[in-house]
Amino acid sequence: MSLKSLTALALPMLSSPYRGLRLGIDVSLWLFHAGYSKGGENPELRLIFFRCCSLLKYPILPIFIFDGPRRPEWKRGEKINRSPAKLVTAVKAVVEAFGFEWRTAPGEAEAELAYLNEAGIIDAILTDDVDTFIFGAHTVIRNPSSTHPHDDKLKQHFHIYSEIQRSRADLILIALCSGGDYYAGLQGCGIKTALALVQCGFADSLYQAATSLPPASLPAFLD
Repeated sequence: MSLKSLTALALPMLSSPYRGLRLGIDVSLWLFHAGYSKGGENPELRLIFFRCCSLLKYPILPIFIFDGPRRPEWKRGEKINRSPAKLVTAVKAVVEAFGFEWRTAPGEAEAELAYLNEAGIIDAILTDDVDTFIFGAHTVIRNPSSTHPHDDKLKQHFHIYSEIQRSRADLILIALCSGGDYYAGLQGCGIKTALALVQCGFADSLYQAATSLPPASLPAFLD
């Protein structure tokens, strides 16, 4: 992890007049933050507006990804409260007014952003959650927070996650064993046990088998 400004991250991308840092943004998290905004008229849109204003300071090409119709209805055992359609439509209008792009994911925006990052369509993801690494992302930028003790108070610098000590296979095994947003995990298996299994070297071989062997061959492999 490193602490950089978006400008420092984006400048190496400006080798061509037709190329800039393509930053994917998880809109669902901005909408979540907007729900706590209380200042001024239309506080939710006010927050979105000023965040879009702040993006104009940087040499980047933002693309906003909205959750799609196949997003799971339940998360951690609770039904997800979706943002009102009227608010989502208004946010799209604000994004378009700034000249930014937006797209709707098939399901969860987080998974779509990870796919776009892995495919090289976007260069980084702006989000609160490094779970995107499990989906295959390679560069994640955390949304700055005025309440986080290590965030720059002027919000000019961001935490950049471009390298992690665990492989994608490691992260998937940890999530499957200890649980996550949409899966309870193995009964009695916490994060420490999951990490111990990863350190035994099971993750890479299991991942390789799951992604390369035909389903009929998996029982023999597990035996």
